[in-house]
Amino acid sequence: MLVTPEPETVARLAALVSLKCPRLDRDGARLLPVSEEPRRYHEFGEMQERRVAVYTLAVPIAGDGDVLRLRPSHEISPRPRGWIGPSELRLFSDGDRPAEQIRADFDRALDEVQQCLDWVQVDIDRHEHWLKTELPRLVAARRAKLLRDRDVQATIGFPLLRRDDADRYAVPIRQQTISLAQPSSQPASREPFLDSSHYEAALDVLRSARNALERTPSVAAGLGEEQIRDLILIFLNAQFKGAAAGEVFNRRGKTDILIRVDDGNVFVGECKFWDGSKKFTEAIDQLLGNLVWRDTKAALLLFIRAADVTQVTTKAIEAVQSHTNYKRRGKVSDDERTDFILHATGDPEREVQLALMPFLIPRKDS
Repeated sequence: MLVTPEPETVARLAALVSLKCPRLDRDGARLLPVSEEPRRYHEFGEMQERRVAVYTLAVPIAGDGDVLRLRPSHEISPRPRGWIGPSELRLFSDGDRPAEQIRADFDRALDEVQQCLDWVQVDIDRHEHWLKTELPRLVAARRAKLLRDRDVQATIGFPLLRRDDADRYAVPIRQQTISLAQPSSQPASREPFLDSSHYEAALDVLRSARNALERTPSVAAGLGEEQIRDLILIFLNAQFKGAAAGEVFNRRGKTDILIRVDDGNVFVGECKFWDGSKKFTEAIDQLLGNLVWRDTKAALLLFIRAADVTQVTTKAIEAVQSHTNYKRRGKVSDDERTDFILHATGDPEREVQLALMPFLIPRKDS
């Protein structure tokens, strides 16, 4: 429900419960070879048995014949005597009678079956109308509730219980609780900062999330920033015991991804679609503006719709290096991630480590 786009979820659920009324092919009806069946009856106070001829009419059905097994709002009682298969209906008539009477039995039974199908079609039309009008609303409401529940869970404060089968999944780190370190230069301060190993672990999770989304492009195709962010939060909370949350107020505004421990921010991330260098520079300003002076490590997740990821990434790197807060390049620089050292807004001495990670997010129609 959370990792699949809502229209795709609606389509999958509708496919599971949609019905199509079968069609009776009366022109294709054929008689099967006559057979005999024993009949038991009382005669002169004794049970007698004799064999009677049984005539079987096989009528092809176009569509799912099992729909005939369902009970419509209106129906004929009793139903014609016969057998229903996936693609064939068989009607029976027996007794030693003239051919005209047997034919009349079959014609009457076929008319009754067709009447039943007409009633079934009315019910199916009503059902399909409900699917089109109500199912999207129900899916959206269900997804919203699940996201609200996860947001509440992320802010309760207790760590999440680790799954017994967590090691079966491909995320390259084990679930962990983030520990806070104390800066040696100010032993009396409780200024939290993210240990480098935890920072790299968080970026590893983001890298795994990026790889998973790129390998299954249909999952994120057409999604907006908030929906993709929600998917990424699922990956982070699977490893960091619910410490990651989204759309959390921090300083000047809401930040997309925030890992908070003991009322201190230890990781801040922003998600942005590439919309040109000017917009990207504004995204950097927004990220820096949302950092408090204690925030020293951040990530900028760049979502790219265009196929030329290298060209867009190059322009993004140039935008970071042209920013007024840029100081120098960081230690990591490869196709998956580029690190920078920037100074905090208004504090040239305060350094912020920024990891730029590109994500290829295809368009819905690509």
